This record gives sequence, structure tokens and C-alpha cells, in this order.
Amino acid sequence: DNGQIERTANDQISLTFRYKKQSGFRIPIFFLRDFQVENEMDLSVKIGYDNSNTKYHKNYTNDMFKELT
Repeated sequence: DNGQIERTANDQISLTFRYKKQSGFRIPIFFLRDFQVENEMDLSVKIGYDNSNTKYHKNYTNDMFKELT
């Protein structure tokens, strides 16, 4: 009796861009071993889009049964 139907639709897009760079250099120290310096750079960008749509519809089942009688 008098129900309701709900319909939900989702549209989603997600993009991720990533850049990673590793490098380093040596500092020469004449009386010790060379001193190694390492560095790392990591850059990330994430872009997203989300669209949600909900629709409702009422169901009147009593009207259908009245027509049959």
C-alpha cells in the first residue's frame, strides 16, 4: 500500500598524477669515506568529481485494485 520507490545514480571520476624523483650527491672528505647525501621528492595531485542524483516515485497500489473490481 502506498509505497515509495527510490532510485539513486552516481557518476564518479578520479584522476591521480604522481611524480617521484630520487637523487643524491657525494661530499668528498679526504681523510674519511665520501659522505653520501640522498634526497627524494614525491609530488602527487588527485582530482575527483562526484555527482549523485536521487529520484523518488510514489506507488499507489490501491488505485490498481479499484479498477479491477
